Parts: sequence; structure tokens; C-alpha cells
Amino acid sequence: MVSRQRSITRLLPIFGLIFLFPLNAQEFTLFPEPQSRGTGGEYLPLTPVSFSNGISYIDYDMLSLAVGGETNLNLENFTRLIENYFVPANIRLIGLSIGWERHADTSFSNIPFYTWVDEFLTVTDEYGIDVFFVFDPWKKTDGNCSWWVDFSADKPELQALFRNFQSDTNEPVLLIADSPLIQEQLKEDLKQLYSYYGWHTSWKGIAIKGPEGIAPFVLFDDLSGKIVCNNYTLNNFLNSIFYSREAIASGTHIDGTSCKLWQQFRENKALLVFSSGYVQRSYSQDLSRNRMIAMAFKASRSINGFKVSWYGRRVNASSGLTLELYNIDVGYLSINTSPIETVKIPAEQIRTQIGWQPFVWFKSRLNEGETYTIVFRVDGVDSYDKYEVYYRNWRVDNSIFLVSSGSGRQLNWQFKGSAIIWIKDTYDADYIVYPFQDRGIIRNDKSDVRQIFQSPGNITFNTIFLSVSDRPYDENIATVKVIRNSDGAVIARGSINPSYTKGMYWWLPIPLESEAILEERENYTLIVERMSVGEGWQIHYIVTDPASAGPQGNSKMLLFKLAYIDPVVVNFMKIGPPGRAGPEAGWPGAEYRTWWAQRYHISKNAPLVRVEVNVEKYGNPGDLIVGLREDDGSGLAPAKEDIEVVRIPAGDIPVGRVWLNITGWNTILNAGKMYWIILSTDEAPEGNGYWPWKIEYAYQFLIKRSDDAGMSWVRPHEPAELYINLFTSDEKFVVEPEDIVGGMYVTDGKQVAQSFSLSNDTYVNGVLIFLSRSPSDENGLLIAEIRTDNGFDSPSTMVLTSGKIRMVENGVTFKGMQLVKLEYPYFLKAGVKYWLVIRSDSSTKVEPLVFSFHYPELSYGGTRLKVKITSDGGQSWYLPGGKEADLLFGLVRTPYNPHFYTIQELAEDIEKYHVHDTYEEPVHGLNAYLNVQISSLQKTLVEWLKSYSGRNWFSLDFNHPSILEEARGLQESLSILKANNFSEVGEMIAGFPRATIIPELNVTERNLPMVEMYYKMILPNYPRPFTLFNLEDIRFLGTMMKTNISSFWDALKLMRYAGDHYGRSGGTVRVLLIGNKEAQILTQYLLSMVNVTSAWIDTDQNLSRFGYFETFDVIVFASDKYSAERLTPDACQRIKEFVKRGGGLVVMLNWPEWMDEIVGFRYIGERVAPGLVSYADLNHPILAPYTSVDWYNAYWRVYKIIQIGENATFIVRDSNGQPWISSNPYGSGFGVLCGAPSENI
Repeated sequence: MVSRQRSITRLLPIFGLIFLFPLNAQEFTLFPEPQSRGTGGEYLPLTPVSFSNGISYIDYDMLSLAVGGETNLNLENFTRLIENYFVPANIRLIGLSIGWERHADTSFSNIPFYTWVDEFLTVTDEYGIDVFFVFDPWKKTDGNCSWWVDFSADKPELQALFRNFQSDTNEPVLLIADSPLIQEQLKEDLKQLYSYYGWHTSWKGIAIKGPEGIAPFVLFDDLSGKIVCNNYTLNNFLNSIFYSREAIASGTHIDGTSCKLWQQFRENKALLVFSSGYVQRSYSQDLSRNRMIAMAFKASRSINGFKVSWYGRRVNASSGLTLELYNIDVGYLSINTSPIETVKIPAEQIRTQIGWQPFVWFKSRLNEGETYTIVFRVDGVDSYDKYEVYYRNWRVDNSIFLVSSGSGRQLNWQFKGSAIIWIKDTYDADYIVYPFQDRGIIRNDKSDVRQIFQSPGNITFNTIFLSVSDRPYDENIATVKVIRNSDGAVIARGSINPSYTKGMYWWLPIPLESEAILEERENYTLIVERMSVGEGWQIHYIVTDPASAGPQGNSKMLLFKLAYIDPVVVNFMKIGPPGRAGPEAGWPGAEYRTWWAQRYHISKNAPLVRVEVNVEKYGNPGDLIVGLREDDGSGLAPAKEDIEVVRIPAGDIPVGRVWLNITGWNTILNAGKMYWIILSTDEAPEGNGYWPWKIEYAYQFLIKRSDDAGMSWVRPHEPAELYINLFTSDEKFVVEPEDIVGGMYVTDGKQVAQSFSLSNDTYVNGVLIFLSRSPSDENGLLIAEIRTDNGFDSPSTMVLTSGKIRMVENGVTFKGMQLVKLEYPYFLKAGVKYWLVIRSDSSTKVEPLVFSFHYPELSYGGTRLKVKITSDGGQSWYLPGGKEADLLFGLVRTPYNPHFYTIQELAEDIEKYHVHDTYEEPVHGLNAYLNVQISSLQKTLVEWLKSYSGRNWFSLDFNHPSILEEARGLQESLSILKANNFSEVGEMIAGFPRATIIPELNVTERNLPMVEMYYKMILPNYPRPFTLFNLEDIRFLGTMMKTNISSFWDALKLMRYAGDHYGRSGGTVRVLLIGNKEAQILTQYLLSMVNVTSAWIDTDQNLSRFGYFETFDVIVFASDKYSAERLTPDACQRIKEFVKRGGGLVVMLNWPEWMDEIVGFRYIGERVAPGLVSYADLNHPILAPYTSVDWYNAYWRVYKIIQIGENATFIVRDSNGQPWISSNPYGSGFGVLCGAPSENI
């Protein structure tokens, strides 16, 4: 019994800390009167009022004040400060402002190293007090000492970014929370800070408050009074839940007005308005006893039973097939996986002709949305048993086709493409049709090429994309037109002009003479008119079986697309790979009797200066002869006589592909004439010569070959140009590009970027990019971004606008010019360098073609504009293969004018409709979006700092709990305190093993009374790192003073704990905390001094698992009256018996009637206003440890308390006779009251 009484006495001072309040924050200070340090006449002055229990916020000025001036900022005085004041006040976590917001680590500036910071951290290392660096709000200042100024000087491109292009001011504005450049700069800052202070173990976190004005109007620039807008942020906002939660339907506000943000960023009309399909190839795959085939598909709807057909044939098999159905993705098949159904097909039922095989039935049910796999196996053991099963070469839908080698079910399935499978339901209706498809070719050199199609809607277009392949050099122009079938009227006309397309093929953009309109459900005919025999284009069509699955139900359909675009930039060029001229068609190179020639049109009178030829020697040829001739007058062949000849000795030409520079010419070339450069050799046997190197496909220079030493000339079969460059004193005739740089498959890490610049201000909303998609590509995602330049001739991470192609969803296959629609139009400034960045993900295999140049100055933009690549996600950029290169690309805009608004117009829309109180549920609006970005930014920095340093870090988040809760969804990889309402805060803290993001719970005028009396009374006082809240919001100190409210820690500043330690030990008091979840936060406070077990009435009204409470010294009862009354009679009786046996019961505020006899008081419904303190027994064990006590006049009227126990003792009483702390003996134990009952708590 004695031991229990001693235990309760030890615990009483703890609860005295909780419910004693000072009169007013202005009437007291943390420190006693100034004391002499004993040397030098220095004094410890009065301290600032911002220190708090558990967590404090201090800066240079505060520390200077605390130690008596700047000259006293040293180890000795920091040690004295912490020993005498921080440790007694149990301050375990300090937010240290080091002036970070005044400096940035850039190429122009550094964050200074401060000795006082280093020494302060040295002391906190020693005393186990943890420190986080606070980055106060960054803002624009008039002075030069500003992170804002440093950063904008280092990133000048940002100065134009953060205002709309129609800005009415040229002031640089840097107020954006979601820019990746902000994140990168803060990483650089942290690197520098870590190099200064990283060795200190007490530095464990950061806190970034974000741009000044982050709540609630983050877009307001306090100095200029303007709203700062940028397309990047506004588009991100429009694509976030914070916009979708607003009452906006189809771009209309709830009051019926149009949303300007919607109009500027969402009303971005389609660029590609019609497509008939894409090139696809189908191939066969052998199926034998050592190879299995799997076809996976996703059920489009639920059906009971189905039948399946596959495309292929039986080759020479006598054994049948087994088809196994699995309700699983093929990637999860293993040797132990059992099929849900198996079907046997006898060999004689399988046709030997290629085509759809007879349907076979499955009885199983297919559930909508689930993935199923059908595995094909040959039944026999004969190695000659073989079938052929067809698949499509590129994946374009939800099906896949895979092959596995070896016996049994292997795990190493090889992806091949899309399945060809036909599934019908029990009613014989098509359920899923993945058709056989293959490319066909038709030429327009004998007749017109025609395709009838029906318009799916009212369509406006001005460009036709036609799928074509190679053709010989031809200066004639092929005409393309569209006629309306009902009356034969020509509604659209264009031409395939080699001077525009410049050797491109596959998807060829054909501009029309004027825009055209198709009417819904009207039939039209696309016509490519006839050209001369041997001069036509190879035009692609798609063959589909069954026809019902083809484009518009056709078994054959010409491949074309209609678009509504205006080119802004086009960089088209020949795209064929370089190679030797001749071998592909079985012809020799330049030899004694075989000559090669290339034609040039001269436009200025000028002397011939030099000729460059790219050749490769083979065999033992004679000297290389380079001749110059005029045209024979036809424009199709050289004349018979040489004007001039230069011989290059064979011995001077090395083995391998080489460039030869031939000078010494003496001929004046005449304007308006055509000349030919001819390659031949001195006499030597056949099979000895020089391969002229060439590039496909020709558009500029006509080439000819002679097989009889120049007597007659023929056009080579292959469409190409020879690498023969001709230079006069005034003109250059150069065959470019020189080569294709391979291996440019893009991923999330490997990216390809092309710089570009515009000659006029304009907007763009589409990108043309020449791509090659590998058949092994499964995912088919490509992302095109327009970014700024980083100032070092490489892309920055600032994305101005972007677009995506999902090739599987949209059927994009093969290669060619693809049109990528940007998410929103972006206005680009003339003369500014931008970058087009092409990237993807790790499972995509798509390659933008990159072309290198022999003369980089002749490439697009010369040496100023170029391609760069990265293999590390943009950390470093370099030239591909060390060469200047270009992409084949274009930028387009739609001919219609999109909505663009001024800053003022957007600002008015934002202020009126898109800025909301962060307390509104659900959280929405632009300010909420931007606040969430600050939380997300901190999450990224914490993760990065951990990987950089190898240590765990945390961040204190200054956002409101509702914002933090939203950010929580963006930060799933980190543990974040959930603080969206008061009841859940304690629950999260109690179960929080290791925090990384900690919310700072700010208060406002509206919730100030409740937050003050609730949170700050139960302020957690737990010494374990990372589990403390900063509840002191400096922005509201003024409000607290005016309303006579003070913080709980201000009372603690006057107290000195008389015990022997803070924290727990083996002899620590054992406490059972009984209450509802609102009381859980109290656990953290108690844990610093006692061992606590929690019991929540919400989940255990009988407290059965605690039996008769023998393992506890004290029960702390903290609950509202309603929850307390839910305890069972048995639990109530066991609590009474526990106290009678010598236990302690501490009741906080409310209590049920059955406890009246334990505490010696009861309260009634009459309300009474608290009075001033009229009596306090400072010698009582509860108050004895404290040197002085002040009283706080509570806010609200409380219930009147009446004494009923004759031995009940008042420890603190007010002038109305109400006990604020009292004790009452009950059996061998005690009952203690702390505080008066109130329905507010």
C-alpha cells in the first residue's frame, strides 16, 4: 500500500504541468532576472517568447538576444542556454532558421557557412536535441540578399516563364510551387548545407514554408499586387482533382459563366480528325512438341461459354492440338498452374490451308475485365508434327501473342506481338475479333489509286497523311484529291511534292490547297492520280480478315489520315540509311565500264572550287576518274564529252569508306545550266572499282548509271543520291544528312532532345516526329515535351507543355511521321531557344530517327540548334556519337485561334472561382493545389536527401492538416501524419514508429479557442525524435494576445521539474490511460515520464483484458461524459476496487456520476464562470516541484462543482469556490481531479 501511495505522489507533479495556466503571455518571460555570468560583466538577458515545450523555433536574432548579443554566439553560451533553459523545459526539437531563404547555391552565389550554426549544432549533438533547418517563405525583395534573386539570376529563363506571354510588366517573377526547377535548386542548396553541417548528428530535418503568401493566395505577388500565371501550373491544376472538385461542367461555372482557364487550356481541338488505320504485318509461328504458343486477351463483358477460332494451318501433323484456358495473365503461368478448362482438337479437324480454323467450344465463364490466356500445345511426341499459328507483328490492342520453347510450361515466354483470334458467344455473335491484317502495296504508275470512305462526322481538314514507301527519283508531282461521291465535286486537292517532303516516306504529310469539310455519313473518294509508268509511288493499304473487323468494314483499305494543322516549323529530310550504291540491286560500283553520275542545277555564274566524293575501294581498281560534263539537253543524261577530268591515283585511296576532297578545277559553271559529276576508273578487270556511297531516298539530285562506259544511261532501281558534294565560289550542293545515328530507343532514362527556335511569336499545339516502333515494343508510350533551355545548351527540367501517344490504344505501328497533340497550346517567343524532348518508359521500344551531318552548319539551325541525348533521365546531356545531329520533326498549330487571356482576365477568373478556404471540404481550388505541391516538394527532398547522405531525415510541414491529408495521397512511399481532424491526430501519433513528414498544426481566428485549449493542454512532450508538433504559429501570436489567450508552454517556462530525470526507467510509474480516441494524444505526453498502456472505451467498454488492473499503479481517466457512461457496470466496479486497494485515479475534466464517491465531488447542470485563483496550496506534493504558479482565466463557463466528500482537499481553488485541482482519499488510494468539467472538451 505504501508503494502505491508513493507512486501516485511521484505522478502528481506531471499533471500539475498540464492544467496550470499563466495570466497573459505579455506578463512573463522564460528567463529569471538577468544574472551575471561571473566574467566580463556579461548578462543573460530576457528571452523571446517563442520558445515552447517540446519544440521551439529560433533564429539568429533570437539566439543573439538570449545570450546577450552577437559577440556571445559561441559554444560556451550555447551550452549554458541549453543546460539551464532548454533541458529543464524539456525542449527536444528545435527549428533553426539559418537564413537559407536569403541565399541559394548557384553558379553565381553560395549559401554562407556560419560558425554560430556549426557551434550551436555541436552543442545540440552533445545534449541529444534534434534540429531541423527552417526555410522561411521565399519572396522577391528590393535588396540583393535573397534566395529569390540568386535563383532567378541563375535561371534567367524563369523570368519569362512565370508570367503569361501577354504580361503587362517586365519584372521577373518567381512564384511557382510546382516547378521542377525549384526542386533542383533546393537539392543544390541541401548539398551545400550538407557539406557544411552534415557531420552533425543532431541535424535531422528540414521545413520549407514555400512562396510568401502560400496560404491562401499563393498566386499573389505581395509587391506588385498582380496575380502571377504560367501555363505549366495552370494546366497542371486543370488536370488535378482540385479543379475537378469544383462545380464546373464542360467549362461552365455554377453561375453559368464560361471558365477562362477551361477555354484556354481545355478547348484544344483535335489535330488528327480521321484515320483509316496503320501498317500491320502478320507472320506465322511454328507450333511443335517443343514449343507452346499463348494468346492472352481481356474479357470485354461477362459471358457463359464461348467458341474460339485461330488463324493458321496444319503443316504435316498427325497429332492433334490441346487448347488450355487459364484465368491468369500469361506472365504468371508456371509448371504448377492448372487450367480452368482443356479442349482437344483432332488433327483431321484442322485445315491445311492458311486461314481461320473451325471454331472449338469452351464451357467456362468469362468475367468482364479479367485477363484470360489460351495455351496451344501439340499432343504428339513426333518432332515432325508441326502447325503454323499467325500473329500480328505490332501490339495494338489488349491481346498479346507469346512463344515458349522447350517442354513443359516455361516461365520465359517471348513476346511476339498481338494475337489473331476470333471469339463468339453462345448466340454466334462476335465477342472479340482480333483479325488477321497485312500490308498491301499498290502503285499509281498505271492507273489512279482510289479509296471510297464514309465521313464519321462533320470534319474540317487541310492536310492528308498518306502511307507510302520508296519510289525512283521523279521531279513530277503526284496529285491527291478528295471528291464527294454524290455529285463528283472535288472538295480537296493537294500534291506530293518532293521539294517539300525531301525524301521522306512512310507517313507523308500532304498540304492541301485550301481547307475542306466532310459532311457526316457522306461518301467520298480519295484519289492519288496516275503518273508515268515506273515513276509512281508505292502506296500502302491494309488487308483485314474478317472484313467486318477492318476499317469501315472493308477487307482492303487505303492507309491515310486527315488532319487540321498549320506547320510552324518543319525539318524534313531524306531518311534512308546510307550504303553502297549498286550492290542491293546486283550492280557494280564505279568501274572501267560501269559509270555513275549525279546531276546539279546551277543558279549562279561561278567557278567550280571543289568536289567531295564518298567512296569505298574494292578489289584492285585503276585510278578513280572524276569527270565534269554538261547535260545532253534532255535533263536526263550527261553529254558525251568531258569538260574537265581529275584523276586520283588508286594508291592514294585507302581501304574502307573515305571522303575524297578533289580540288584544282578550272571551269566556270554557268547559271541556268545543268552539270553532271561522273565517277569511273582507268582500265581494270571487272569486279575492281569504287562503291559510291549513297543515301536513300532521292529528292534533290538525279543519279544515273551507265553500263557501257557512258554510251547510254539508265536510272538505277534504287531511289538514292550519291554522296557527291559540289562547291562553287557562291553555292554549295551537298548531300545531307550523312548518317543515321542508331540505338536511339527512348525510355524514362534515355531521352532525345532537339533544340529549335522560331522566327515569329506564335503558339504551337502539336508536334510532328518521325518514329520507328520496334515489333518487340509491348507498351507503346511516347511523350513529347517542350522545355526551356537551361542556359548551357541543354534542356532544362521545366516542361512548358507536353503530349502523349499511346500506341497500343491508338493502333500506331511501324514507322513514319507521327502527329502528337499537346495537352494545351503554348505561346512561344521568337528568337528563344526551346527544346523538344522525346521520352518514354522502360517497357517501350520506340526510336526517334536521329540524323548526323557531314557539315553541321548546313543542318537545321546550323551549329546553334542540335540534338542532344541523355541516359540518366536528364542529369547530363551530350551529342549522339559526338556528332552534330537533327531530328526529323515539325511543330504545328491549328488554323483556328484558341482562347488566350491576359493576366488580368485570368486573375479575375481565379480570384472569383478558383481560390477557396483550405478548410472547405473537399479541399479544392488553385491555392489548395499549390499548397499540396509544397508538401510534395518536401517529400521529394526528404527522399533525395536520404539517398544522397545515407541517413534518415524528416520534414516539418507547415500546411494545414487538410492540405497535408491531400498530399498524403501523393506521397505513398513515405509515412505522413494523418491530421485531417482532431480525433485522428492522437491516434496517428500513438502508432507512429518513424515519422518523415510532420504536420505543423496552425490555428486561425476561427478555430483558435478550441485548438488552444485542446491541443496545447495536451501538447506532446515525448523525447523520442520526430514525433513532436510545432503548435506555435507566429502569424497568429497577435491574435492570441488580443484575445487574452496564451500557449500552454508559456506556463512551463516558469516551472522547474523537481524529479530526478525526464523519461522512463525500470522503476517508472505504470499508467493505464482510459478514454476515447480524442485523448490518445495524451499518450505521447505521458510517455516522457511514465510507462503508459492505452485503453479506448470506443473499442473495449468492459476493459476485460486488464482484469483487476494489478499491473498498474495509476489509472488516468480522460474522456467526455458520454463515453465514460458507456463503461460496463463490471468495469466500473473493478476500477473502484482498484483504488480502494491503494491505486491512484486521476480524472481530467469530465467524469461519470459513479466516480463522484472516488473524487469527492460531483457537478450539476448549473453553469458558473471561472473566477480568479483564491487559494493554491504550494506545499502540496502536486505543486511543490514548481517555484511559482500563475493562473489562466478560462474562456468558457463550466459546470458547477459541489463537494461531497468530507475529506476532499482543495489544492487550487478559484474565487467562486470551484476546485481546479483537488484530491480525495478513497480506501487506501486517492482520487485526483484536474480541471473543471466542460462540454467543450
